[in-house]
Amino acid sequence: MKMTMTKNRWVILSAIFFAAVSLRIGGNIIREKAFFHKPLLLSGDAYVKNFGCDSMWYDGTAKAFLKGMGISSVGLSWSNERQMLGQCAWVDYKKIDDIYYAHKAVPPLYPLFLALCYYLFGINTVAYFLPHIILSSLTCILVYLLGEEIYNDRKIALTGALATAFYPDLIFWTYQVRTETLFIFLIVLGFWLLVRGNARKSSLFILMSGVPFGLAALTRGVFIPFIPLLFLWQMFSSKNGGRKTVIASLAMILVIFLVLLPWCARNLLVFNKFTPFCDEVYAFLFPAGANMEDRANTLCRMNDSLISRVTAFIMNDPGSYILSCWERFVMFWSPYTVHMKNIAKLYKGLAWVAIFPLAFFGIVLSRKIWRRSGLIIMFIFYHALIHSLSCVDSGLVYRYPIIPFICIFAAYGFWTIYGKSKA
Repeated sequence: MKMTMTKNRWVILSAIFFAAVSLRIGGNIIREKAFFHKPLLLSGDAYVKNFGCDSMWYDGTAKAFLKGMGISSVGLSWSNERQMLGQCAWVDYKKIDDIYYAHKAVPPLYPLFLALCYYLFGINTVAYFLPHIILSSLTCILVYLLGEEIYNDRKIALTGALATAFYPDLIFWTYQVRTETLFIFLIVLGFWLLVRGNARKSSLFILMSGVPFGLAALTRGVFIPFIPLLFLWQMFSSKNGGRKTVIASLAMILVIFLVLLPWCARNLLVFNKFTPFCDEVYAFLFPAGANMEDRANTLCRMNDSLISRVTAFIMNDPGSYILSCWERFVMFWSPYTVHMKNIAKLYKGLAWVAIFPLAFFGIVLSRKIWRRSGLIIMFIFYHALIHSLSCVDSGLVYRYPIIPFICIFAAYGFWTIYGKSKA
C-alpha cells in the first residue's frame, strides 16, 4: 500500500510539472505570435529592444560579468545606448576602466543567473526562457508539497499546485528578463523547508531553509527586512519546540547571513559600505505619495540621512501620506489597474475572481492551524504592506511573489466550501 501511494505521488508531481511546462511554452508562443506578432526566439538587436528598464540592468550586468568585469558591473556604451546615464544619479557606481563601471544598482543573483544562461545557450530569449520554465514548473511542485505539509490533504495540495500552474501572470512572466520567477522559486522552497522542519521538528530542514532565503534576499532586496521576522516567528511559534528548535532557528539566521556575506563584503571593498542592500531599495523606502522629482532628489543624496528625509516628508502632510498608502494597498489587491490593456484586464480579472476571494476565505479559516500557516500569511501581508508604504506598479508585478501562496489558501477555501455543501 505504501509503495502504491509513493508511486501515485510521483505520478501526481510529474503531471503537475509537465502541465506547467506545457502551459508556459504554449501560452507564451500564443501570446507573442497572436497578440504581439513577434517570434518567440529573439537575438541581436531585436532581443535587446524587447527589454524594459529593469531588464536592461540585468542584461547589461550579466554581459559585463561574462566579459570578466566582476559581479555587478555595467558597460558605459550600454548605458548610453539605453539612456541609462540619466538614471545613474541614483546609483552608487565606481569606474573600472573607460567602458565599465562597478555598481550596486540591483541585487547580484539574477544577473549571475542570467550570465550563466547566456554562457550555456547564447544571448537570446530561449537562453533564459527555458530555465525560467523549469524554475516556474518546479515552483508548482513545491506549492503541492507546501500545501500538503500545511493541510495534510492531497486534494488541497493538488488544487493549489494546478492553480499556480494555470495562473496567467506566472505563465507569461517566464518570458521576461525579470527577477520574479527565480525569486518566487526560492521563497516557496524556503517556506516549504521551514514549515516541514517545524512540523517534524527537524533541525536539518530548518537549517537548510536559510540557503534559499539568503539567495532570495540576493535576488530581491524587498525580502531582507522580512528576515528578522523569520527568527521572531520561530521564537514565537516554537515555545514547545525546545532548545533544539531555538538553536536550529539561530543557525538558520546564521546561514542567511553567510549567504549574504560575500555581497556585503564586496560592497565594503568597492563602495566602503558593508550592506546587503542595493541602490534600488531606496526607491522603495521613499514613501508613497512622493512624486518622481522627490524620489530623484532623495536618491541623488543617498549619503544624507534617508530616514530624516522620509520622516520629514511624512510629517509634512501625514493625512495625504496615509491616504496614498491606502490607495496603494487597494491597488495591490485589485483585480487590475486602469493602465492595463483590455486583454490584460480580462485575464487578470478572471484569474482574480477565481482565486482571490477563495484565498481570503482560506486565510481566515487557517487561523485554526496558525503554527503551520501563520508565517506564510504574515509574509503575504508584509509584502502587501511594504509596497503600499512605498510603491505599487501599475502592472501589479510586485504582487506576483505571493500568488503561489494565495493559490494554496484558495484551494483550502474551495475544498472547505465544497465539503460544507456536501454535508
